[in-house]
Amino acid sequence: MLTASREAKIHTSWHKPNAANVDMLKVFTDNVFQNGDFIAQLQIFVAPLILSGRINSLAQTLLKMTAPGVPARTWDRPRRCAIGMRVCRKFG
Repeated sequence: MLTASREAKIHTSWHKPNAANVDMLKVFTDNVFQNGDFIAQLQIFVAPLILSGRINSLAQTLLKMTAPGVPARTWDRPRRCAIGMRVCRKFG
């Protein structure tokens, strides 16, 4: 929650942290996760999503492992110098 709050840059950020907001956010999240009713409703909401989420994750991993293509490092601009332009031209 803290990371999401800082990334949103609405009440706090990484460069200008708002200590009061961070403290309130910590209290809020602690209270939410101590609320048994909320946890029970969250589990009911999440239960039907678990199987499809697992299948989706496995399918993406399978595609990543088996699909043909050029490895990211051969065309990733910051790494071109380490590989050499001759190798990049071979794949590009």
